[in-house]
This record gives sequence, C-alpha cells and structure tokens, in this order.
Amino acid sequence: MKKPVPVSYAQTIYHAEHAFRFTASDGPSRFGRYRFVPQAGEAFLSPDDAGKRSHSFLREGDRGMGSRVFVLRAFVAATRTLRLSVTTAALAATKPGDDV
Repeated sequence: MKKPVPVSYAQTIYHAEHAFRFTASDGPSRFGRYRFVPQAGEAFLSPDDAGKRSHSFLREGDRGMGSRVFVLRAFVAATRTLRLSVTTAALAATKPGDDV
C-alpha cells in the first residue's frame, strides 16, 4: 500500500528509524524508539488532490506558517514482562504534555 500524501509537514507523524538508548536522570538506561505526533493531528490529501499539486507543494506551503506543536512519545523496551505491564499502564494514563 502506498503511503498517503500529507496536507503539510506539520500534519504527519515522524518515527525513529532506529532504536536509541534513553538514560534516566537516576542512571538506568533502556533502549527504545520515539515518535513525533502533531498536536493538530494527521491530515492527508485524497489521491485526486495529491495528483493536482506540484511536486514541491509541501516545502512551498509550509513557509511562513509559524510554529507547530508536536508531542514527543517515547516507547522504551521493558526489562521484564512484569515491568512491561506496569509501563504500558503508565503510558496509557498519560496525557500530552506529561513527562514520561
């Protein structure tokens, strides 16, 4: 399946392609990935609308639009199965802007 064309760079999710080491302030490290999620949500063009746009419309359209807000979400590997269930519950209970 071909990926849909976003309305703007500010309305698409960005994923980490590789895993990175995240280190807590008290010392322990775990590997995980991150994702930047647009606070405005994702929006895509229909295939017909996408075909009518220039090849550089994303770069042209986002100039001068001001700042955008993205939420950074980190997904870290668990050290044990029990820890995973606690981590999953904690992540599910968070809201945008919470420290994770």
